[in-house]
Amino acid sequence: MGRLVEDIHIHAAAEEVFGRIEATGSYGEWLPRCFREVDGADGAFVATLALPLRAEAVRLEPAEVNAAMLHFRAAEGGEAFDSLTWHLNAEGPREVHLELQAVYTPAGGFPGAIFDMLVLRSYRRQALRDALWRLKYVLEGNTPPSEGDPA
Repeated sequence: MGRLVEDIHIHAAAEEVFGRIEATGSYGEWLPRCFREVDGADGAFVATLALPLRAEAVRLEPAEVNAAMLHFRAAEGGEAFDSLTWHLNAEGPREVHLELQAVYTPAGGFPGAIFDMLVLRSYRRQALRDALWRLKYVLEGNTPPSEGDPA
């Protein structure tokens, strides 16, 4: 089982940040292009995560929600992540520390675990980092950079 944790500091009100991550229907506005076919119907998060040599289905549904956390768990057919959890910590009126935790199970048994460790894990981590940075841009009133542009 793999676990990735990424975080970012955002200059926006905690309510605004939480509203944006709770609104899965708007994820397509800021997720990087490695997340394809993004859909946020009924509060679920559905997409395809493009990784080298494979594409994995993202099928997550809300499992726990409170003012400081939004936890998604895998729904049937989901393979990219077992869970995604957003943690918010308001550090001031317009300052939020946002942490994203992803838990996943590498596909393909032992060879898949080796391939994940050597190749896929870094791409999966970069997808989460890019998502956080693009979300930061949107919440701070900027246009996210084009894919491949320096942030």
